[in-house]
Amino acid sequence: MNADKHLRANFYCAAEVLRSRQRTGEPVPAWLRQHHRQLDTAFRMSQSGHENCSDAGQLEKEKDVLITAREAAELLRKSKRQCQRLASDLGGQIVGGRWLFSRAAVVEYAEGINDA
Repeated sequence: MNADKHLRANFYCAAEVLRSRQRTGEPVPAWLRQHHRQLDTAFRMSQSGHENCSDAGQLEKEKDVLITAREAAELLRKSKRQCQRLASDLGGQIVGGRWLFSRAAVVEYAEGINDA
């Protein structure tokens, strides 16, 4: 198997674990997110010879990222319970018995708090 096929296989596996954890509400470790981003960049560079990621494409990816109440609490500098109380404002949903939030919505909410 050549290097490109190995890279593609690694990228696929990391993406699948990431999606699976998001679907079931399991926390996604920071190292796994970073590993996936690095593989994504390397994969795109191997396809075209240079990175062709646009800002809009990156924002669209970030919209799909789900985070737990604990991760939202860290971003907002609040307690986990306070984030659960803000769930309707943050667009939270319960999946598998856990609160999940769109990372983009939490960041937008945090920026709104800081601007006020």
